[in-house]
This record gives sequence, C-alpha cells and structure tokens, in this order.
Amino acid sequence: MTIKQTREILLHCLLLCILLLAAACDSTPPSASPAEAARVHKVHLDARSGLQPVKITNEQKTEPLTIVPGEQVKILAEGTIHPTPESQAVGPEGKNNCQTQTLPVPSLPCYALIYRLNGSQTELAGKQANITTRKESTLSLGINHPNAQPSQGGYDVTIVTLPRNSFTGLWEAPTQHFLTQGTSLSLSVRAFARDLDISSVRFTAELPNQQKQTLCEATTASNELYTCVWNFGGQSLQSGPVTLSYTIQADNGNSLSNPDGTRSGTVRYAETQTTANYAGYAGTNLDQSIQHESVRAEWKVPAAYCMPTETSYTGIWAGMTANPMDSDQQSQLAQIITETDCLNGKPSYFATWQTYPAPPQRISKPVHAGDSIIATVEFHQNQFQLKLQNQTQHWEFSTARPGDIADTRFAECILEAPTFVEQGRNTQRLARFDSVAFTCSVDGKPIGDQPHLYVFQMNRGNAVAVITSPLDQKGSGFTVRWTQK
Repeated sequence: MTIKQTREILLHCLLLCILLLAAACDSTPPSASPAEAARVHKVHLDARSGLQPVKITNEQKTEPLTIVPGEQVKILAEGTIHPTPESQAVGPEGKNNCQTQTLPVPSLPCYALIYRLNGSQTELAGKQANITTRKESTLSLGINHPNAQPSQGGYDVTIVTLPRNSFTGLWEAPTQHFLTQGTSLSLSVRAFARDLDISSVRFTAELPNQQKQTLCEATTASNELYTCVWNFGGQSLQSGPVTLSYTIQADNGNSLSNPDGTRSGTVRYAETQTTANYAGYAGTNLDQSIQHESVRAEWKVPAAYCMPTETSYTGIWAGMTANPMDSDQQSQLAQIITETDCLNGKPSYFATWQTYPAPPQRISKPVHAGDSIIATVEFHQNQFQLKLQNQTQHWEFSTARPGDIADTRFAECILEAPTFVEQGRNTQRLARFDSVAFTCSVDGKPIGDQPHLYVFQMNRGNAVAVITSPLDQKGSGFTVRWTQK
C-alpha cells in the first residue's frame, strides 16, 4: 500500500467518524406523524327510532360509524319527546314510570336515548355519555320505547370522537340565525380535549364594512363550557347582521378555528332607559351626527279605564327631536299625537299636534277607542310636516312648522304620560289602558335597522309600570303594556 492510498483511507475514516459523531450529538427526535383530528357527527333520532347503527357519509359513501380502539367518544343529546299531547315533555334521560315489560330494554328509563357497541350490553346515553373501547366497534343509537311516533318529537345527537392529542369544540350559544337585542350577548363553546388542556377560546365577529373584531376570550370552563360576554358598547357596534367565529387554543401551541362552523345572525344595539313618562323606542346613531327625514307609526287608539272623578292622560305619538333625554328641553320635539284620557271620570279621545315646548294644538276631528291611526313626521327644507290619518273615521290632517335639522337626530315612537308646559312641566297621571301595538319605521325602514336604539321603560313609582316589549323579527313591531305592581 502506497503512502497516498494510506492517506486516502485515513481521510475517509476521519469523515466517517465526523458523520457518526454528528449523528450521535443530534438530539432532535424523529418527526412524529401529525395527530389525527377529532371528528364530529350529528344525527337526529325521532321518537320512533329503534336501536340501529349510526350511519355517516364519507366521500359520498355511507357506512356505519366505527369506533377505533383507544378513541374517546362523547355522546351529547338534546330535545324532547311528548308521550301524549297533554303530558309533560321527556328529555334524553327518559322517565321511570312506564310499563317496563314492553320496553326494548326494561332496565332503562322509557323514552331515554340508549346506545350499544357491537353486541355488548345496551347502556343509557341520556344527555351525555363517555365511551372508550378496546376493540373496533360499531356504535348503535336508539330510543327506549317500542311504539312511539315521529310526531311525538325526538333528539338531536352529537357524537364527538377524540383520538390521542386531539381537541375540538361545538357552539353552545348563540344558535344559528340568532336575533338579539340589548347591549351584550353571551357567547359559549363546549370544548373537548384528549391528552392536552385547552388554554382559551377566543370569539371574533365580522360586521359589514368593518374589520374583524375580537369580542372576548374565555380562559376557564365549567363542565367543558367556555363562556364570555360580548359587551357591544355604542362606540364599537351598530345594529345589523354579524357573523361570529371562535378559535380554540390548546396548551401545546396548536389552535383550531370554527370546527363547528360560524354563527350568523342579527344584533340590535338597544340601550334601556327607565323614565317616569316614556315607553317605546327611539332610533339614532350614537357614534356620529345623524339626521332623519321621516318617522311613521301605526297603532289603534286604546280604551281608557277611568275611576270615578279621575283625571289622567295617555299620549301616543310619532316624533323627532335632538335629545329625548334633555330635561331642560333646549331642543324642539315635533310630534303628532292621539290622546286616551280620563276627564273627571269619563273617557276622552282626541288628536293633537305639538312642537314641544310650545303647547299642544287640538285637531278638530273625531277620535274613538279602536280607531286605526297612521302618524307621520317628516322634515324637508327646514320644515316639519306633521300628518295624521284616522283610517277608521276616514279623515286626514296635516300641518307644517319651521324646524332645525339638529332636531331630527332621534326618531321616536312613544306612549307617554304627558308633561304640561303650562303646569310647570309636571308629568301628569297616566290614564289606564290595556296595551298598544306599534308598527314603527324610520326613513322608510324598520326602526330596528337604526344604528342604535333607546328602549324606554316607564316606571311610575310603587304603583304602575308600562313595559315595552322587544322588537319583532322584522324590527318594526312592538307592544307597550300597562302593568299594576
């Protein structure tokens, strides 16, 4: 062997030693295959459903739901069944006072949600059940009753399978296509994890023409339920459609967004104001200056219930003003009104118009209890146009008064205990009535479409309150109702 050959052999040996040493010093473990994701399946069982394998569809193929050895499975159920039209509803836990000899599983409550793995013993699932199996199994679900009918109801069942190192979560609130009115909304997700912990659930919202907003974050759970409250805040939300999302953060650094999809609905920012003289709604924009062109209200004149010698007043109107909470009344309130009054113990009905704080002006037209009224206040070219139609008595009234565009910021549909300027602005006794159903629109749209709302609740001390209902689905209808405390 020549010196050159010996040198080449030594060089190769040196390189081999370096490679072996580097491999020995590398402490990075081989990359693990990604954890299998949790899976969620939803099925509906009507009251007639017997114990049958759960069928799922994968890649356009329907097959039984198979539980893999070592998987954790959670069964969650909600819904009701009515054993008879007159009986109390029964939930997934079932009830115990049935004739057990006729039940598929006599040892379990009737109408209960039950399950079985392959040929093993049938068990109670109820509202929630946790399952593990050591062998591959097919899951069967059913309702423990021999002859119930679909018309009696049923249960919505969610099945969550959790392989090792997996997590997921399901919406608890709000429901899809929700409609909420107020200044806050509770958001909640039921999150499940295996071999790791959930650090937080963060909720976000997408609103038209706005960037996605983080709403709130839940970091603790009660029975796997993560909940936080979205406080709307008049400066950050305007009424309208919204899409809600959530992101689950696990303690291993992984996150998961919307495994149960998003929730879409409508939010109406409605701030409640308790007053001694107002019930109803006002629409405005609390973020910026706004001017309205029209407000329109429809109602039927309520009957007055008068005690002997009683004098009291109830005014119902549509109107506009700069600030309905202005106690000094520096702004003008343009309103068109029907009165339901008691004058010395006798019911009295009539119509007026007013640009408060100027005194009201009576309309010399007949008004009776039950009359259908359309009241409109419009603002054009520095003038308020006040119109009243009595569709029952077949008459119309209209008048125009000068005004300031600043006095159109709030558009209102109100039932009021009147305040008389000539009597030192004292709020008068409220005449008793039953209820008044309003239909209210602003600028040709439901008042519920306004960016922000005031909801007025009337509290008359220890004796009387007038309750304003939430707006209806369309956002234009509501009811005010007299209540005796």
